Amino acid sequence: RFARAFSMSPRRTRDDRRQWHRSSHRNGQAGTAGQPPRNGHDTPPDGHDAFGPLRDDDREPPEPPTYDPYCEQHVLGTLLADNKTYSRVAAFLRPTHFGNGLHSRTYEAIAAQIESGAVANPITIKHFLEDDPALIEAGKPARQYLVELVAAAMDDISAEDYARIVVELWRDREADIAYGDYRDARRHRTPGIGAGEYLARAHGRLDEILHDGTDLHPISPTSWTGRPVPQREWSVPDWIPLRRATGLYGAPGAGKSLLMQMLGTSTALGQPWLGLTVRKCRSVLFYCEDDEDEMHYRQEQINRRYGCTYDDLGDMLPVPWLGRDGTLMTFDRDGRGFVTPLFYRLRSIINQHRAQLVILDTLSDVFGGNELNRTHARQFVQQVPARLARDCNCAAVCCAHPSLTGISSKSGNSGSTGWPGAFRSHLYLHPLDVDPDDIADIDERILTRKKSNWARAGETIEMHWKDGVFIHKPQPTGILGSIGRSHAERVFLNLLAERCKQQRWVSANETANNFAPRVFGGYPKADRDGFREKDFKEAMERLLLGSKPSIVIEEYGPPSNRHARLVRAAADA
Repeated sequence: RFARAFSMSPRRTRDDRRQWHRSSHRNGQAGTAGQPPRNGHDTPPDGHDAFGPLRDDDREPPEPPTYDPYCEQHVLGTLLADNKTYSRVAAFLRPTHFGNGLHSRTYEAIAAQIESGAVANPITIKHFLEDDPALIEAGKPARQYLVELVAAAMDDISAEDYARIVVELWRDREADIAYGDYRDARRHRTPGIGAGEYLARAHGRLDEILHDGTDLHPISPTSWTGRPVPQREWSVPDWIPLRRATGLYGAPGAGKSLLMQMLGTSTALGQPWLGLTVRKCRSVLFYCEDDEDEMHYRQEQINRRYGCTYDDLGDMLPVPWLGRDGTLMTFDRDGRGFVTPLFYRLRSIINQHRAQLVILDTLSDVFGGNELNRTHARQFVQQVPARLARDCNCAAVCCAHPSLTGISSKSGNSGSTGWPGAFRSHLYLHPLDVDPDDIADIDERILTRKKSNWARAGETIEMHWKDGVFIHKPQPTGILGSIGRSHAERVFLNLLAERCKQQRWVSANETANNFAPRVFGGYPKADRDGFREKDFKEAMERLLLGSKPSIVIEEYGPPSNRHARLVRAAADA
Protein backbone atom coordinates (compact mmCIF):
# COMPACT_ATOMS: atom_id res chain seq x y z
CA ARG A 1 0.00 0.00 0.00
CA PHE A 2 2.87 2.39 0.76
CA ALA A 3 4.47 1.71 -2.63
CA ARG A 4 1.20 2.27 -4.40
CA ALA A 5 0.59 5.55 -2.60
CA PHE A 6 4.05 6.93 -3.34
CA SER A 7 3.80 6.01 -7.02
CA MET A 8 0.78 8.28 -7.59
CA SER A 9 1.20 11.77 -8.99
CA PRO A 10 0.09 14.64 -6.73
CA ARG A 11 -1.83 16.61 -9.38
CA ARG A 12 -3.01 19.19 -6.83
CA THR A 13 -1.66 21.15 -3.91
CA ARG A 14 -2.44 19.89 -0.44
CA ASP A 15 -5.05 22.52 0.45
CA ASP A 16 -6.92 22.17 -2.86
CA ARG A 17 -6.86 18.40 -2.61
CA ARG A 18 -8.22 18.36 0.95
CA GLN A 19 -10.87 20.96 0.11
CA TRP A 20 -11.99 18.95 -2.94
CA HIS A 21 -12.27 15.74 -0.95
CA ARG A 22 -14.11 17.33 1.97
CA SER A 23 -16.58 19.26 -0.18
CA SER A 24 -17.42 16.20 -2.27
CA HIS A 25 -17.84 14.12 0.90
CA ARG A 26 -20.10 16.77 2.38
CA ASN A 27 -22.21 17.27 -0.75
CA GLY A 28 -22.55 13.67 -2.00
CA GLN A 29 -25.58 13.29 -4.24
CA ALA A 30 -28.25 10.63 -3.85
CA GLY A 31 -28.97 9.26 -7.35
CA THR A 32 -30.57 5.84 -7.60
CA ALA A 33 -30.54 4.08 -4.21
CA GLY A 34 -28.06 6.68 -2.99
CA GLN A 35 -25.72 6.41 -6.00
CA PRO A 36 -24.25 9.86 -6.81
CA PRO A 37 -23.14 11.03 -10.25
CA ARG A 38 -19.38 10.83 -10.99
CA ASN A 39 -18.78 8.66 -7.90
CA GLY A 40 -20.33 11.28 -5.66
CA HIS A 41 -17.73 14.02 -6.25
CA ASP A 42 -17.85 17.42 -7.88
CA THR A 43 -16.10 17.90 -11.22
CA PRO A 44 -12.39 17.96 -10.37
CA PRO A 45 -10.57 21.23 -10.90
CA ASP A 46 -8.57 21.38 -14.10
CA GLY A 47 -4.90 21.27 -13.22
CA HIS A 48 -3.71 23.59 -16.07
CA ASP A 49 -6.31 26.35 -15.80
CA ALA A 50 -6.59 26.42 -12.00
CA PHE A 51 -2.98 26.08 -11.01
CA GLY A 52 -0.96 27.48 -13.87
CA PRO A 53 1.51 25.65 -16.10
CA LEU A 54 1.96 21.96 -15.39
CA ARG A 55 5.27 20.70 -14.05
CA ASP A 56 6.96 17.70 -15.62
CA ASP A 57 5.64 15.35 -12.92
CA ASP A 58 2.09 16.81 -13.05
CA ARG A 59 1.10 15.94 -16.61
CA GLU A 60 -1.32 13.10 -15.79
CA PRO A 61 -4.99 14.20 -15.58
CA PRO A 62 -6.36 14.35 -12.04
CA GLU A 63 -8.39 11.40 -10.70
CA PRO A 64 -11.13 11.78 -8.09
CA PRO A 65 -10.74 9.91 -4.80
CA THR A 66 -12.08 6.38 -5.30
CA TYR A 67 -14.97 4.71 -3.51
CA ASP A 68 -17.52 2.05 -4.36
CA PRO A 69 -21.16 3.18 -4.08
CA TYR A 70 -22.39 -0.40 -4.52
CA CYS A 71 -20.52 -1.61 -1.42
CA GLU A 72 -21.72 1.33 0.64
CA GLN A 73 -25.35 0.84 -0.47
CA HIS A 74 -25.20 -2.86 0.36
CA VAL A 75 -23.82 -2.25 3.85
CA LEU A 76 -26.47 0.36 4.66
CA GLY A 77 -29.29 -1.70 3.15
CA THR A 78 -28.29 -4.79 5.13
CA LEU A 79 -28.11 -2.81 8.37
CA LEU A 80 -31.62 -1.47 7.77
CA ALA A 81 -32.95 -4.93 6.91
CA ASP A 82 -31.23 -6.74 9.79
CA ASN A 83 -30.10 -4.63 12.76
CA LYS A 84 -28.17 -7.60 14.20
CA THR A 85 -25.57 -7.08 11.48
CA TYR A 86 -24.54 -3.79 13.12
CA SER A 87 -22.68 -5.53 15.96
CA ARG A 88 -20.36 -7.18 13.41
CA VAL A 89 -19.47 -4.09 11.38
CA ALA A 90 -19.50 -1.47 14.15
CA ALA A 91 -16.23 -2.88 15.48
CA PHE A 92 -14.30 -1.40 12.53
CA LEU A 93 -16.60 0.73 10.34
CA ARG A 94 -16.86 4.50 11.01
CA PRO A 95 -19.02 7.17 9.31
CA THR A 96 -15.87 8.87 7.99
CA HIS A 97 -15.00 5.74 6.01
CA PHE A 98 -17.83 6.29 3.53
CA GLY A 99 -16.85 8.07 0.33
CA ASN A 100 -20.34 9.50 -0.16
CA GLY A 101 -21.48 12.16 2.30
CA LEU A 102 -25.11 11.07 2.24
CA HIS A 103 -24.08 7.47 2.97
CA SER A 104 -21.94 8.68 5.87
CA ARG A 105 -24.85 10.59 7.41
CA THR A 106 -27.18 7.62 6.86
CA TYR A 107 -24.77 5.33 8.71
CA GLU A 108 -24.56 7.81 11.57
CA ALA A 109 -28.35 7.84 11.87
CA ILE A 110 -28.55 4.02 11.81
CA ALA A 111 -25.80 3.71 14.44
CA ALA A 112 -27.44 6.26 16.74
CA GLN A 113 -30.79 4.50 16.48
CA ILE A 114 -29.44 0.99 17.15
CA GLU A 115 -27.10 2.05 19.96
CA SER A 116 -30.01 3.76 21.72
CA GLY A 117 -31.81 0.42 21.80
CA ALA A 118 -34.36 1.34 19.10
CA VAL A 119 -35.07 -0.33 15.77
CA ALA A 120 -33.48 1.15 12.64
CA ASN A 121 -35.55 0.82 9.47
CA PRO A 122 -36.68 3.14 6.64
CA ILE A 123 -39.57 4.44 8.75
CA THR A 124 -37.64 5.19 11.95
CA ILE A 125 -34.62 6.67 10.12
CA LYS A 126 -36.32 8.85 7.51
CA HIS A 127 -36.87 11.85 9.82
CA PHE A 128 -33.07 12.10 10.32
CA LEU A 129 -32.59 12.62 6.57
CA GLU A 130 -35.68 14.53 5.43
CA ASP A 131 -33.77 17.83 5.31
CA ASP A 132 -30.54 16.39 3.95
CA PRO A 133 -29.20 18.76 1.24
CA ALA A 134 -28.16 15.90 -1.07
CA LEU A 135 -31.67 14.43 -1.11
CA ILE A 136 -33.28 17.86 -1.53
CA GLU A 137 -31.03 18.63 -4.50
CA ALA A 138 -31.84 15.23 -6.06
CA GLY A 139 -35.56 15.75 -5.45
CA LYS A 140 -35.90 12.39 -3.74
CA PRO A 141 -37.91 11.73 -0.54
CA ALA A 142 -35.88 10.24 2.32
CA ARG A 143 -38.16 7.24 2.66
CA GLN A 144 -37.78 6.34 -1.02
CA TYR A 145 -34.01 6.59 -0.76
CA LEU A 146 -33.97 4.29 2.31
CA VAL A 147 -36.30 1.73 0.71
CA GLU A 148 -33.99 1.62 -2.31
CA LEU A 149 -31.06 0.94 0.00
CA VAL A 150 -32.85 -2.06 1.52
CA ALA A 151 -33.64 -3.33 -1.98
CA ALA A 152 -29.92 -3.09 -2.85
CA ALA A 153 -28.94 -5.51 -0.07
CA MET A 154 -28.09 -9.12 -0.91
CA ASP A 155 -28.72 -11.82 1.69
CA ASP A 156 -26.15 -14.35 0.46
CA ILE A 157 -23.12 -12.04 0.66
CA SER A 158 -21.78 -10.84 3.98
CA ALA A 159 -22.20 -7.15 4.78
CA GLU A 160 -19.05 -7.49 6.86
CA ASP A 161 -17.00 -8.24 3.73
CA TYR A 162 -18.42 -5.20 1.93
CA ALA A 163 -17.81 -3.01 4.97
CA ARG A 164 -14.15 -3.98 4.92
CA ILE A 165 -13.96 -2.92 1.26
CA VAL A 166 -15.39 0.46 2.28
CA VAL A 167 -12.62 0.80 4.87
CA GLU A 168 -9.92 -0.24 2.40
CA LEU A 169 -11.05 2.38 -0.13
CA TRP A 170 -11.02 5.00 2.62
CA ARG A 171 -7.40 4.05 3.28
CA ASP A 172 -6.64 4.52 -0.41
CA ARG A 173 -8.09 8.04 -0.33
CA GLU A 174 -6.23 8.93 2.84
CA ALA A 175 -2.99 7.55 1.41
CA ASP A 176 -3.44 9.79 -1.64
CA ILE A 177 -3.77 12.84 0.63
CA ALA A 178 -0.74 11.76 2.66
CA TYR A 179 1.26 11.37 -0.52
CA GLY A 180 0.31 14.87 -1.64
CA ASP A 181 1.42 16.27 1.72
CA TYR A 182 4.78 14.58 1.28
CA ARG A 183 5.27 15.96 -2.24
CA ASP A 184 4.29 19.47 -1.19
CA ALA A 185 6.65 19.40 1.77
CA ARG A 186 9.48 18.09 -0.39
CA ARG A 187 9.04 20.90 -2.93
CA HIS A 188 9.12 23.56 -0.23
CA ARG A 189 11.80 22.18 2.04
CA THR A 190 12.70 23.83 5.30
CA PRO A 191 16.45 24.44 5.63
CA GLY A 192 18.10 21.82 7.83
CA ILE A 193 15.45 19.13 7.24
CA GLY A 194 16.53 16.37 4.87
CA ALA A 195 14.47 14.23 2.55
CA GLY A 196 14.77 11.29 4.95
CA GLU A 197 12.82 13.13 7.65
CA TYR A 198 10.05 14.08 5.24
CA LEU A 199 9.86 10.47 4.13
CA ALA A 200 9.72 9.26 7.74
CA ARG A 201 6.85 11.67 8.46
CA ALA A 202 4.93 10.44 5.43
CA HIS A 203 5.60 6.82 6.39
CA GLY A 204 4.30 7.52 9.89
CA ARG A 205 1.10 9.02 8.50
CA LEU A 206 0.55 6.02 6.24
CA ASP A 207 1.14 3.72 9.18
CA GLU A 208 -1.52 5.61 11.16
CA ILE A 209 -3.94 5.12 8.28
CA LEU A 210 -3.19 1.41 8.12
CA HIS A 211 -3.48 0.91 11.88
CA ASP A 212 -6.19 3.42 12.74
CA GLY A 213 -7.85 1.25 15.39
CA THR A 214 -10.90 0.48 13.28
CA ASP A 215 -10.62 -3.22 14.14
CA LEU A 216 -10.65 -2.48 17.88
CA HIS A 217 -13.90 -1.97 19.71
CA PRO A 218 -13.14 -1.54 23.42
CA ILE A 219 -15.99 -2.12 25.85
CA SER A 220 -16.32 -0.60 29.29
CA PRO A 221 -17.47 -3.13 31.92
CA THR A 222 -19.69 -0.38 33.30
CA SER A 223 -21.93 -0.89 30.26
CA TRP A 224 -22.79 -4.37 31.59
CA THR A 225 -24.46 -2.90 34.67
CA GLY A 226 -28.08 -3.98 34.78
CA ARG A 227 -27.82 -6.12 31.64
CA PRO A 228 -28.84 -9.79 31.95
CA VAL A 229 -25.87 -12.18 31.97
CA PRO A 230 -25.79 -14.08 28.64
CA GLN A 231 -26.28 -17.83 28.96
CA ARG A 232 -24.08 -20.31 27.15
CA GLU A 233 -25.97 -22.31 24.54
CA TRP A 234 -25.29 -25.79 23.26
CA SER A 235 -26.12 -28.07 20.38
CA VAL A 236 -25.13 -30.97 22.67
CA PRO A 237 -24.72 -29.84 26.32
CA ASP A 238 -21.08 -29.87 27.49
CA TRP A 239 -19.91 -31.39 24.18
CA ILE A 240 -20.77 -29.20 21.18
CA PRO A 241 -21.30 -25.46 21.88
CA LEU A 242 -23.52 -23.21 19.77
CA ARG A 243 -21.89 -20.38 17.77
CA ARG A 244 -18.47 -21.98 18.21
CA ALA A 245 -16.25 -24.40 16.24
CA THR A 246 -15.72 -27.96 17.44
CA GLY A 247 -13.04 -30.34 16.17
CA LEU A 248 -13.90 -34.06 16.06
CA TYR A 249 -10.76 -36.13 15.55
CA GLY A 250 -10.57 -39.84 14.81
CA ALA A 251 -8.43 -42.26 12.84
CA PRO A 252 -9.63 -43.28 9.35
CA GLY A 253 -12.43 -45.80 9.77
CA ALA A 254 -13.12 -44.87 13.39
CA GLY A 255 -16.68 -43.83 12.49
CA LYS A 256 -16.66 -40.00 12.53
CA SER A 257 -18.93 -39.66 9.51
CA LEU A 258 -21.42 -42.16 10.90
CA LEU A 259 -21.39 -40.51 14.32
CA MET A 260 -22.08 -37.08 12.81
CA GLN A 261 -24.84 -38.40 10.55
CA MET A 262 -26.42 -39.88 13.67
CA LEU A 263 -26.13 -36.47 15.33
CA GLY A 264 -27.88 -34.82 12.37
CA THR A 265 -30.66 -37.40 12.69
CA SER A 266 -30.96 -36.81 16.44
CA THR A 267 -31.26 -33.03 16.05
CA ALA A 268 -33.87 -33.46 13.29
CA LEU A 269 -35.97 -35.75 15.48
CA GLY A 270 -35.18 -34.18 18.84
CA GLN A 271 -34.07 -37.59 20.16
CA PRO A 272 -30.99 -38.24 22.38
CA TRP A 273 -27.60 -38.81 20.78
CA LEU A 274 -25.36 -41.30 22.63
CA GLY A 275 -27.61 -40.83 25.63
CA LEU A 276 -27.20 -37.02 25.56
CA THR A 277 -29.96 -34.50 25.02
CA VAL A 278 -29.63 -32.36 21.90
CA ARG A 279 -31.04 -29.08 20.58
CA LYS A 280 -33.80 -29.89 18.10
CA CYS A 281 -32.76 -27.97 15.00
CA ARG A 282 -31.98 -28.12 11.30
CA SER A 283 -28.59 -29.30 10.06
CA VAL A 284 -26.36 -29.24 6.97
CA LEU A 285 -23.89 -32.11 6.44
CA PHE A 286 -21.12 -31.18 3.97
CA TYR A 287 -19.52 -34.58 3.29
CA CYS A 288 -16.52 -34.54 0.95
CA GLU A 289 -15.71 -38.26 1.34
CA ASP A 290 -19.17 -39.70 0.63
CA ASP A 291 -21.53 -39.74 -2.33
CA GLU A 292 -25.32 -39.81 -2.16
CA ASP A 293 -25.53 -43.62 -2.32
CA GLU A 294 -23.23 -44.05 0.69
CA MET A 295 -25.12 -41.49 2.78
CA HIS A 296 -28.42 -43.12 1.77
CA TYR A 297 -27.19 -46.60 2.77
CA ARG A 298 -25.87 -45.32 6.10
CA GLN A 299 -29.10 -43.42 6.81
CA GLU A 300 -31.15 -46.60 6.29
CA GLN A 301 -29.31 -48.28 9.18
CA ILE A 302 -29.75 -45.17 11.34
CA ASN A 303 -33.48 -44.98 10.59
CA ARG A 304 -33.98 -48.56 11.74
CA ARG A 305 -32.23 -47.76 15.02
CA TYR A 306 -34.19 -44.54 15.61
CA GLY A 307 -37.49 -45.97 14.42
CA CYS A 308 -38.09 -43.14 11.94
CA THR A 309 -38.75 -42.69 8.24
CA TYR A 310 -37.18 -40.40 5.65
CA ASP A 311 -40.25 -38.18 5.86
CA ASP A 312 -39.22 -37.37 9.46
CA LEU A 313 -35.84 -35.99 8.35
CA GLY A 314 -36.83 -32.80 6.54
CA ASP A 315 -34.68 -30.74 8.93
CA MET A 316 -31.49 -32.61 7.93
CA LEU A 317 -29.83 -31.52 4.66
CA PRO A 318 -26.98 -33.76 3.39
CA VAL A 319 -24.58 -32.25 0.83
CA PRO A 320 -22.53 -35.15 -0.61
CA TRP A 321 -19.44 -33.74 -2.36
CA LEU A 322 -17.31 -36.78 -3.20
CA GLY A 323 -14.97 -36.31 -6.17
CA ARG A 324 -15.24 -32.52 -6.30
CA ASP A 325 -13.00 -29.79 -4.93
CA GLY A 326 -14.29 -28.96 -1.46
CA THR A 327 -11.64 -26.37 -0.53
CA LEU A 328 -13.16 -23.58 1.54
CA MET A 329 -9.95 -21.59 2.18
CA THR A 330 -6.66 -21.13 0.30
CA PHE A 331 -3.47 -19.27 1.21
CA ASP A 332 -1.04 -17.05 -0.71
CA ARG A 333 2.75 -17.04 -0.48
CA ASP A 334 2.64 -14.59 2.42
CA GLY A 335 0.47 -16.93 4.48
CA ARG A 336 -2.72 -14.88 4.14
CA GLY A 337 -5.88 -16.94 3.90
CA PHE A 338 -8.79 -16.30 1.53
CA VAL A 339 -12.13 -18.06 1.61
CA THR A 340 -13.21 -19.53 -1.72
CA PRO A 341 -16.47 -18.93 -3.65
CA LEU A 342 -17.57 -22.37 -2.44
CA PHE A 343 -17.53 -21.02 1.12
CA TYR A 344 -20.11 -18.37 0.21
CA ARG A 345 -22.24 -20.93 -1.63
CA LEU A 346 -22.20 -23.23 1.39
CA ARG A 347 -23.00 -20.37 3.77
CA SER A 348 -25.93 -19.38 1.56
CA ILE A 349 -27.30 -22.94 1.79
CA ILE A 350 -26.90 -22.90 5.58
CA ASN A 351 -28.73 -19.57 5.88
CA GLN A 352 -31.51 -20.59 3.52
CA HIS A 353 -32.02 -23.86 5.42
CA ARG A 354 -31.79 -21.97 8.75
CA ALA A 355 -29.47 -24.68 10.06
CA GLN A 356 -28.09 -24.53 13.59
CA LEU A 357 -25.74 -27.50 13.13
CA VAL A 358 -23.11 -27.74 10.37
CA ILE A 359 -20.81 -30.71 9.79
CA LEU A 360 -17.65 -30.34 7.65
CA ASP A 361 -16.23 -33.75 6.75
CA THR A 362 -13.25 -33.77 6.57
CA LEU A 363 -10.59 -31.17 7.34
CA SER A 364 -8.18 -32.49 4.70
CA ASP A 365 -10.81 -31.82 2.00
CA VAL A 366 -11.86 -28.29 3.01
CA PHE A 367 -8.49 -26.90 4.19
CA GLY A 368 -6.12 -25.67 1.47
CA GLY A 369 -3.10 -24.80 3.62
CA ASN A 370 -0.22 -26.41 5.48
CA GLU A 371 -1.48 -28.43 8.44
CA LEU A 372 1.82 -27.91 10.27
CA ASN A 373 1.61 -24.12 9.96
CA ARG A 374 0.10 -22.63 13.12
CA THR A 375 -0.92 -19.42 11.33
CA HIS A 376 -2.72 -21.38 8.63
CA ALA A 377 -4.47 -23.50 11.26
CA ARG A 378 -5.76 -20.56 13.30
CA GLN A 379 -6.84 -18.57 10.24
CA PHE A 380 -8.80 -21.51 8.88
CA VAL A 381 -10.63 -22.29 12.11
CA GLN A 382 -11.48 -18.62 12.70
CA GLN A 383 -12.49 -17.83 9.12
CA VAL A 384 -14.30 -21.03 8.08
CA PRO A 385 -15.99 -23.18 10.79
CA ALA A 386 -15.97 -20.47 13.47
CA ARG A 387 -17.13 -17.85 10.97
CA LEU A 388 -19.97 -20.11 9.81
CA ALA A 389 -20.90 -20.59 13.47
CA ARG A 390 -20.98 -16.82 14.09
CA ASP A 391 -22.62 -15.74 10.85
CA CYS A 392 -25.27 -18.48 10.80
CA ASN A 393 -25.90 -18.80 14.56
CA CYS A 394 -25.03 -22.49 14.49
CA ALA A 395 -22.68 -25.09 15.92
CA ALA A 396 -19.93 -26.04 13.45
CA VAL A 397 -18.18 -29.42 13.76
CA CYS A 398 -15.12 -30.12 11.62
CA CYS A 399 -14.07 -33.77 11.35
CA ALA A 400 -10.33 -34.44 11.11
CA HIS A 401 -7.72 -37.19 11.20
CA PRO A 402 -5.09 -37.21 13.97
CA SER A 403 -1.43 -37.75 13.18
CA LEU A 404 0.32 -41.03 13.94
CA THR A 405 1.82 -39.36 16.99
CA GLY A 406 -1.62 -38.17 18.07
CA ILE A 407 -2.95 -41.73 17.76
CA SER A 408 -0.07 -43.36 19.65
CA SER A 409 -0.12 -40.72 22.42
CA LYS A 410 -3.95 -40.89 22.61
CA SER A 411 -4.06 -37.09 22.41
CA GLY A 412 -5.94 -37.06 19.10
CA ASN A 413 -3.86 -34.08 17.90
CA SER A 414 -2.57 -33.50 14.40
CA GLY A 415 -0.04 -31.10 12.93
CA SER A 416 0.37 -27.74 14.64
CA THR A 417 -0.77 -26.95 18.16
CA GLY A 418 -2.81 -24.19 16.52
CA TRP A 419 -5.62 -26.69 15.83
CA PRO A 420 -6.58 -27.66 19.40
CA GLY A 421 -5.92 -24.06 20.45
CA ALA A 422 -8.35 -22.63 17.90
CA PHE A 423 -11.20 -25.12 18.37
CA ARG A 424 -13.36 -24.27 21.39
CA SER A 425 -14.17 -27.96 21.89
CA HIS A 426 -11.88 -30.84 20.92
CA LEU A 427 -13.36 -34.36 20.77
CA TYR A 428 -11.52 -37.61 20.03
CA LEU A 429 -13.15 -40.83 18.80
CA HIS A 430 -10.92 -43.86 19.31
CA PRO A 431 -11.07 -47.62 19.98
CA LEU A 432 -10.86 -49.11 23.45
CA ASP A 433 -7.50 -50.31 24.73
CA VAL A 434 -8.02 -54.06 24.42
CA ASP A 435 -6.01 -57.19 23.90
CA PRO A 436 -5.37 -57.99 20.21
CA ASP A 437 -7.18 -61.34 20.57
CA ASP A 438 -10.16 -59.87 22.38
CA ILE A 439 -12.66 -60.32 19.52
CA ALA A 440 -15.63 -59.04 21.54
CA ASP A 441 -14.09 -55.57 21.85
CA ILE A 442 -13.17 -54.95 18.18
CA ASP A 443 -16.19 -52.70 17.61
CA GLU A 444 -15.91 -50.81 20.88
CA ARG A 445 -15.33 -47.02 20.71
CA ILE A 446 -14.80 -44.19 23.18
CA LEU A 447 -15.64 -40.53 22.57
CA THR A 448 -13.39 -38.41 24.79
CA ARG A 449 -13.75 -34.70 25.45
CA LYS A 450 -10.09 -33.70 25.23
CA LYS A 451 -10.72 -29.98 25.57
CA SER A 452 -13.65 -27.70 26.24
CA ASN A 453 -13.63 -24.03 27.15
CA TRP A 454 -17.03 -24.37 28.79
CA ALA A 455 -17.00 -27.85 30.35
CA ARG A 456 -14.74 -30.26 32.18
CA ALA A 457 -12.22 -32.05 29.98
CA GLY A 458 -11.56 -35.78 30.15
CA GLU A 459 -15.12 -37.10 30.27
CA THR A 460 -15.88 -40.08 28.03
CA ILE A 461 -18.78 -41.89 26.37
CA GLU A 462 -18.41 -45.59 25.64
CA MET A 463 -20.21 -47.13 22.66
CA HIS A 464 -20.13 -50.15 20.38
CA TRP A 465 -20.92 -50.61 16.71
CA LYS A 466 -23.87 -52.87 15.92
CA ASP A 467 -26.03 -53.21 12.80
CA GLY A 468 -24.50 -50.16 11.13
CA VAL A 469 -24.85 -47.69 14.03
CA PHE A 470 -23.18 -46.81 17.32
CA ILE A 471 -25.00 -47.73 20.52
CA HIS A 472 -23.80 -46.05 23.68
CA LYS A 473 -23.16 -48.06 26.85
CA PRO A 474 -24.95 -46.46 29.82
CA GLN A 475 -22.84 -45.98 32.94
CA PRO A 476 -24.09 -48.29 35.71
CA THR A 477 -25.92 -46.48 38.51
CA GLY A 478 -27.66 -47.39 41.75
CA ILE A 479 -27.12 -50.84 43.24
CA LEU A 480 -25.70 -52.26 39.99
CA GLY A 481 -23.15 -49.48 39.78
CA SER A 482 -22.18 -49.90 43.43
CA ILE A 483 -21.68 -53.63 42.98
CA GLY A 484 -19.53 -53.07 39.89
CA ARG A 485 -17.33 -50.52 41.66
CA SER A 486 -16.87 -52.78 44.70
CA HIS A 487 -15.92 -55.66 42.42
CA ALA A 488 -13.29 -53.54 40.65
CA GLU A 489 -11.85 -52.47 44.02
CA ARG A 490 -11.59 -56.08 45.18
CA VAL A 491 -9.79 -57.12 42.00
CA PHE A 492 -7.42 -54.14 42.37
CA LEU A 493 -6.60 -55.08 45.99
CA ASN A 494 -6.00 -58.72 45.10
CA LEU A 495 -3.65 -57.84 42.24
CA LEU A 496 -1.83 -55.32 44.45
CA ALA A 497 -1.37 -57.90 47.21
CA GLU A 498 0.10 -60.35 44.70
CA ARG A 499 2.57 -57.73 43.38
CA CYS A 500 3.64 -56.73 46.91
CA LYS A 501 4.17 -60.38 47.89
CA GLN A 502 6.52 -60.71 44.93
CA GLN A 503 8.14 -57.31 45.75
CA ARG A 504 7.26 -56.11 42.25
CA TRP A 505 6.25 -52.64 43.31
CA VAL A 506 3.70 -50.48 41.52
CA SER A 507 3.20 -46.72 41.67
CA ALA A 508 0.29 -44.29 41.96
CA ASN A 509 2.14 -41.84 39.68
CA GLU A 510 0.51 -41.81 36.24
CA THR A 511 3.79 -40.87 34.52
CA ALA A 512 5.67 -43.83 36.03
CA ASN A 513 6.33 -46.95 33.97
CA ASN A 514 4.87 -49.07 36.78
CA PHE A 515 1.64 -47.06 37.15
CA ALA A 516 -0.65 -49.55 38.92
CA PRO A 517 -3.84 -49.19 36.79
CA ARG A 518 -1.79 -49.52 33.59
CA VAL A 519 0.06 -52.58 34.91
CA PHE A 520 -3.14 -54.29 36.09
CA GLY A 521 -4.97 -53.39 32.86
CA GLY A 522 -2.29 -55.31 30.95
CA TYR A 523 -3.02 -58.59 32.74
CA PRO A 524 -4.91 -61.35 30.88
CA LYS A 525 -8.63 -60.64 30.80
CA ALA A 526 -9.47 -63.58 33.07
CA ASP A 527 -7.03 -62.39 35.77
CA ARG A 528 -8.50 -58.88 35.81
CA ASP A 529 -12.13 -60.02 35.46
CA GLY A 530 -12.54 -57.93 32.31
CA PHE A 531 -11.75 -54.60 33.98
CA ARG A 532 -9.61 -52.09 32.07
CA GLU A 533 -7.06 -49.44 32.98
CA LYS A 534 -9.80 -46.80 33.27
CA ASP A 535 -11.74 -48.97 35.77
CA PHE A 536 -8.62 -49.62 37.86
CA LYS A 537 -7.72 -45.94 37.87
CA GLU A 538 -11.13 -45.02 39.28
CA ALA A 539 -10.91 -47.87 41.81
CA MET A 540 -7.45 -46.72 42.96
CA GLU A 541 -8.69 -43.16 43.52
CA ARG A 542 -11.61 -44.42 45.63
CA LEU A 543 -9.34 -46.69 47.66
CA LEU A 544 -6.83 -43.87 48.25
CA LEU A 545 -9.30 -41.10 49.05
CA GLY A 546 -11.91 -42.96 51.11
CA SER A 547 -12.65 -42.06 54.72
CA LYS A 548 -10.63 -45.15 55.67
CA PRO A 549 -8.09 -45.61 52.86
CA SER A 550 -7.49 -49.23 51.92
CA ILE A 551 -4.19 -48.43 50.17
CA VAL A 552 -1.42 -45.94 50.95
CA ILE A 553 1.66 -44.49 49.24
CA GLU A 554 4.81 -45.56 51.07
CA GLU A 555 8.39 -44.39 50.63
CA TYR A 556 11.23 -46.89 50.51
CA GLY A 557 14.92 -47.09 49.63
CA PRO A 558 18.05 -45.44 51.05
CA PRO A 559 17.88 -41.77 52.13
CA SER A 560 19.87 -40.73 49.08
CA ASN A 561 17.56 -42.49 46.63
CA ARG A 562 13.99 -42.54 47.91
CA HIS A 563 11.10 -44.04 45.90
CA ALA A 564 7.35 -44.32 46.35
CA ARG A 565 5.29 -47.47 46.11
CA LEU A 566 1.65 -48.39 46.50
CA VAL A 567 0.81 -50.85 49.30
CA ARG A 568 -2.28 -51.97 51.20
CA ALA A 569 -3.01 -50.12 54.42
CA ALA A 570 -1.94 -51.88 57.63
CA ALA A 571 -5.49 -52.25 58.98
CA ASP A 572 -6.72 -53.55 55.63
CA ALA A 573 -3.82 -55.93 55.05
